[in-house]
Amino acid sequence: MCDYSLYTFSNRLACDGEELVANRFSSGCIGFICVSDATGEDGRRTLLGINWRQLKSWFFPRRHDGPSAVCIPPGTEIRLVSLDPEFRMRLGLDETEDATFIQVSAEAFAYRDGLQFRNGKRILLQELREGQRVLVSPSSVRQTRSRHQNVAEEAHA
Repeated sequence: MCDYSLYTFSNRLACDGEELVANRFSSGCIGFICVSDATGEDGRRTLLGINWRQLKSWFFPRRHDGPSAVCIPPGTEIRLVSLDPEFRMRLGLDETEDATFIQVSAEAFAYRDGLQFRNGKRILLQELREGQRVLVSPSSVRQTRSRHQNVAEEAHA
């Protein structure tokens, strides 16, 4: 739903039909934010190729007051638009592709969020380029939540 590395950031669940954008958080990991929260340049300064703010946050972690990470439940259908040509060629995809949000692993302290495309290819979310736009399929989040609630209720019965 949200990689372990995003738990230090404020986060929320995706909404049906929402447009999101892949964002590199100060932890260095890729996650989604709402398009309206995407502001482009975040003022990161580098010297000798080092992002000092990112390095500082590694040693002195604190709750992030920037945009909220948007978590997507496994099984949710999304549409990726305007895919990078190199990425498309590597995975055999079209410019616009539908994918299912999946959990690749349950291992602790490892990236686990991923995408499975219609052609069967799987990637970790970390392989998306920063700025990649996605659309959450309408009613997909609601249906996925319903399925997970039914499974949980059956387990407790």
